Amino acid sequence: MPDLAHLRYIVEDSIGKHMYENAVFLADKLVTMSRGAPDDVYLLTQAFMFTRQHRRALHVLRQHRLATSSPRFTYLTAKCLAECQEWDECLATLDDTVLEHAAQEAA
Repeated sequence: MPDLAHLRYIVEDSIGKHMYENAVFLADKLVTMSRGAPDDVYLLTQAFMFTRQHRRALHVLRQHRLATSSPRFTYLTAKCLAECQEWDECLATLDDTVLEHAAQEAA
């Protein structure tokens, strides 16, 4: 069985070499093997974005409850929604996040 760190390297290398379909396949395995580690889910959703599978990326983000868990996931969620032309939901995602960050800074 491959080491998770080595598999992450291969996924990142595949993305770097524009081998996006390969990255999707391997990142899916990586997410399964790591039981949904956020960094691995991020790699998978990035690969989905590169292959223009925006709805699948959005599904994965929501399935793992990461859609607005951090700025990088919020950006991916908003980008997916924009690519799917879900403008109201995209703006709502961004507005909610802006309000949450403002509240955290005020505390």
